[in-house]
Formats: sequence, C-alpha cells, structure tokens
Amino acid sequence: MSNQRKLMVLLGLLALWGGLIVLESDDGLLTPVSKDMRADMAHPRISDSVSSHADRLIETLTPMETPKGQVALAKPRNIFSPLTWEQPRPKPVRQAKTTEPQRSSHAHAPLPRQPDPPPGPSAAERVMQRARQQLRQYRFLGYMTKSGESQAFLTNGQAIYIVKQGEFVDGRIHVSKIEPTAVVLSMIISETGDQVEASIPLVDDQSS
Repeated sequence: MSNQRKLMVLLGLLALWGGLIVLESDDGLLTPVSKDMRADMAHPRISDSVSSHADRLIETLTPMETPKGQVALAKPRNIFSPLTWEQPRPKPVRQAKTTEPQRSSHAHAPLPRQPDPPPGPSAAERVMQRARQQLRQYRFLGYMTKSGESQAFLTNGQAIYIVKQGEFVDGRIHVSKIEPTAVVLSMIISETGDQVEASIPLVDDQSS
C-alpha cells in the first residue's frame, strides 16, 4: 500500500477516534465517571465495533488480487488534470506500383530504309542525249552506188539530202558510214568536245 493511502487510513482512524471521545465525553456528563472509566479515558482504546469498521475501511482501500478471468482496474489517475488527446498517427500510404506499358516490338521498330533514288543524269549526259535526239530526226530513205561510191538519201522534215560517206549535213552532221540497211551519223558537242553517234535505220517502204 502506498504512503498516500496509508496516510488517508491514519487520518480516518484519528477522525473516528476523536468522534468516539466526543460521544463518550457527552455520556459522561449524564453518568458519574468511575475509576475504570477514568482509566479508560486516560488510556483510550478503540472498541470492537470501531476496529471492525476500520478493518472494513482498510479492506476497501487495500487493492485486492484480481481473480483469473476478471479484468483488472486501470491505474488511478488525477481526474482534475487537463485532458490530453493523443493524435492518431497517420497510417503510411502505400504507393501503388506503376507498371510500365509493355513496349510492342513493332511499335518503335525502325522503318526500312528507302533506297536512295538513282542519281539523275549529269549536265554532260543531258547534252549528249539532246545531240542523239537531234541526229535521230534524220531519216534514211535509201542509197545508191555511183562510180564505186555509195550515196545516201536523207531527209529532215521537208529537206532532202543526197550525201556521200565522209560529207557533212547542215554543216556539222557528219556521215560516218553508209550501209545497205543503215547510215551512221555523228556530231561533235561543242560544250564538251565529245563525239556522239546515232545509227539511222533504212526506212521500210510499208512504214513510209
């Protein structure tokens, strides 16, 4: 039992003892006091009833053992102390695992490389193509042999030319070769100095 509880029991006993003394003193005024009563007043003692009440008080103040299966009383506390409220701790929030979207193997697949376009003709090649087109404007109508020399009949639009092998047509078209089935014309390109040739086939009578 704690010191505070012992002090409370002692004060209660003293209060009871004082009350009994007052009651006995009041009774003494009505009845004569004998020697025994004086001895009792000189040495006051607690009666059996007072002692039984004190024992009951002590039993109520003495903590009893808690039988098994019963709930023990909580620890006493000061009811006049300021109330304190313990703020509940916030529960930790579990972050949801973000699953990355599955990357499709075809989503970011590199596109097949397109083949590079073929390079266009150079300036010199374009000049040679125009020269061949100019030579193919002539048509080979036929040929004849005179004094052992072959002569070719050529036409370009309304103009008709009778030329021998080695001669020039229009001043710059050279008749390089005359054959029974074709005539070979050539010219020199002034920009590059290259020679361009074109074989002009003999015109069929049915196609003419």
